Formats: sequence, structure tokens, C-alpha cells
Amino acid sequence: MRVNGTEYGISYLPENCMAYSDGYRFGAYKKDLTTGETHVTAFFKTEDEIQAFVNTNREYGKQI
Repeated sequence: MRVNGTEYGISYLPENCMAYSDGYRFGAYKKDLTTGETHVTAFFKTEDEIQAFVNTNREYGKQI
């Protein structure tokens, strides 16, 4: 989802990511569309954790 020049989303983590070795499989990211800088803002192990995050952070997707 894009809001005021920033893109928000959830993606799979690459297997060579340090968080992946700790059991995290997904990450929430925030990308500044003017500079191209991307930052991971949260890590998740399950889809239920993602849904709880999205429900409280509406810019990352639809609230269910």
C-alpha cells in the first residue's frame, strides 16, 4: 500500500537473513519512494502474527 510517498508491505525474508535463522519468515517493510531507502519495521514467524500487526497498522494492508 502507498501512503504519502511511502510504500508499506509484508514480504518473505531471504534464507540468508539473520532473522530467518531465528525462525522469522516474514518482514514488514517501509520504503521511501523518493530516496528508495527501505527499512524492515517488524519480523514475524506466523501469518497470525502478521494479521495482528496489520489489524493495528492499517497502512500495511486491510484490516480484517
